[in-house]
Formats: sequence, C-alpha cells, structure tokens
Amino acid sequence: MQSAKQSGNVVLVDAGDAFSDIFYDPDSKVKAELIAMAMGKMGYDAFNIGENELRYGQAFLKDIAAKSGLQLLSANLRLGGQSPDFVKPYIIKDVGGIKVGIIGIIDPNVLGGQGTTKASGGDDFAAGDTTAALSTLVPEVRKQASVVIVLAHTGYGAARTLAETVPGIDAVVVGHGGMLLDPPVEVGKTVIVQAGTQGKYLGQLDLSLDANNQVIGFTGNTQALGPDVTTDPDMAKLVDQYKAKLQNPGTPTPTTTTKPTSTEE
Repeated sequence: MQSAKQSGNVVLVDAGDAFSDIFYDPDSKVKAELIAMAMGKMGYDAFNIGENELRYGQAFLKDIAAKSGLQLLSANLRLGGQSPDFVKPYIIKDVGGIKVGIIGIIDPNVLGGQGTTKASGGDDFAAGDTTAALSTLVPEVRKQASVVIVLAHTGYGAARTLAETVPGIDAVVVGHGGMLLDPPVEVGKTVIVQAGTQGKYLGQLDLSLDANNQVIGFTGNTQALGPDVTTDPDMAKLVDQYKAKLQNPGTPTPTTTTKPTSTEE
C-alpha cells in the first residue's frame, strides 16, 4: 500500500466506523486517536464520518483531525441544523494529473430511528437525505473532476440504491454492515466496493480511463491483512507509544486501521 501510494496515482480512503463502538472501554479514545494517527501516517486522502466517530463528539473529532492531518468528510451531516465546521462535503484531488472528486455521506438510518445520535459531550448530530445531497453535489463535483467517488456510510443495500438513483457516480466505497465485496459489484455505470470490517482486508479498485479521462473499465480485489503482512517499523513505534497511554493494557490495541480501501487510477 505504501509503495502504491508513493506512485502518485492512488487515493486512499475510508468510508467510516474506523473507531471502536465499545464506549465502555476507558481507553476507547486513546485507541481512536491511535487509529487516526496511523491513518494520517499512511497518507489517507479522505475519511468519511460514520456513527462510531460521531459518538466521540465534535471536540474530539476536531482535535484528532488537527493532530493527524486527516480530512474528514460528510456532505449531509448536521449539527444544530448546520454542516459542522470539522467536515467538508467533498474534496477535489489531483491524482497523477487527473482530477478526482470524493464525496462523503452518512445514512440517517445508521444514526437511529429519528436519524439523530447524541455524542459524548451532548452534541446532537443528525443526517439529511442522502439522495438529495448527492443529487445536488454529484453534478457540482462532476464539473470539477473527471472521476467522482462517493464514500457512503450506508451499508451495501442503500449504497446500491443510490448508485441506481443518482447518475454520474463512477465508484461507491461502502461503509457499515461489514460486507466483503470481492469482486466489486457493477450497477449501471457505477462500481461498488466494500472491504469487510475490523481492518481485516485492504480493498483495491483500479479504474481505467480513456484519452478524455472518462472511466471505461475497472478491476478490483481485496487483500487479507494477516500475520504474513510485514510490520512497518514506524507504525509499530506509534502503536507502542499509545500502548503506554492505556489505563487497561490488557485490552486489545488496534494495530491497523479499519476497513481501508484504496482507489487507484
């Protein structure tokens, strides 16, 4: 992954819920910060917000974004009726001379029956309609980018519906539900990928472009991240630094990020 990222023709993204949902663990924030710092060191281009991240509250999310350098995305997330200042609806990346637009969304249904969730510190987050958000943003992003990718924290079923409903999306990277799509699923002109859960797999999607930088084909696969994957010395050092901060060292400490998915041009 590191060598591919260094080639300059790769975007590295996460579709949400990289942080643990075990909130009774007194070390949950230490572990969440470790994951964010590890993602920052790996050069993630975009991190879409899931409901697990929201439960840590806006103050924590602002802090870890600043420390790690991660770009947090969510086009339809609301706090007090407004888009929170710690997320962007989308970004435009120059990937080897090709403009790539990356949009983040979260399904209101993953936040609860009313489409809301209360975070640590009392923040009341809500999510707007995903179809409405994408129907507005995809044409806007398409004017600026040749390739449009949606990070959809919706689960596979809702992501498939969005791909069927909203034209102009080249690829959807799915978070929530933990499905492993190998090979990717093609819905019309949109390819959908999802790389399992709990950091067990790395998903890779290679998009082929024509002379006009339009997507004309794809290949994709997932790689199991097992004990045969070589440990990175810098990452091991980072993990050891955070282990020293644990109140309860006996609980498992994450050694990789959750649901990493790369999209290579």
